[in-house]
Amino acid sequence: MIKDIYATWGVNGKERHILAHISRTEDNQLKFSYNYEGLYAASKDGLRHFVGFRKNADKISSERIEDILSLRVISDKRPDRMELLNFWEVPKLTDKIDILAFTQGKSPTDFYEYIPDFTTYPKKSFTFVTDLIGVEDLKLNIDSVKIGDTLNLFISPNEVFVANDRIGKIGKIKIIHELPFIAGARVKLTVKAIYNSSNYIKRIFVKVDVIDNTIRFKPFLEKKYESIRGVHNPFLDKFHKQYV
Repeated sequence: MIKDIYATWGVNGKERHILAHISRTEDNQLKFSYNYEGLYAASKDGLRHFVGFRKNADKISSERIEDILSLRVISDKRPDRMELLNFWEVPKLTDKIDILAFTQGKSPTDFYEYIPDFTTYPKKSFTFVTDLIGVEDLKLNIDSVKIGDTLNLFISPNEVFVANDRIGKIGKIKIIHELPFIAGARVKLTVKAIYNSSNYIKRIFVKVDVIDNTIRFKPFLEKKYESIRGVHNPFLDKFHKQYV
């Protein structure tokens, strides 16, 4: 069971802003809390309103939260549903919230993503799929990255990025998905899918096989959580009334 999901927003391929944290208890109750700092930063990049979770969403019931999130889950009526679930490596016998998390609640009509924090996922080994950010900015030649490439992971104070042996850096791991790497999980990274523009690689999807999800670097993880969750700022309380 996925316990923590972060609602994020950002133009495709760019840095994402954290709008809210959605937590789930052992008895399957959902709780929603805004990240006003992230909402404010997103507004500077063009966000006008937090669609789905508007005013007082931090006070709504668990059932209502689930109803809203369910709108972003792959429909049972889609003929390609199993193909999509297999692409995203969604485990069998999982519930709607876990499906949302593994597929990130992506929609072709907006820039929201609901990204899970796998450091609180109870399984020791599992697989998920992530799409790299910053790929278009690198202007990678179409033949520079191949499906099946094994990737190397690099962690710096400011980013977690991946590289192949052919050309080096090919993109960054997105916010929240980077947490297991920062925490010291043992992983294997493989290129799963590539989408090209006319001249360059546009998007790269990476299969992440988590071999051991043990948290080895707790201080590093806690420091990252501080930047993710932000701090209370009275100015942002006023901003919240306008933008959600």
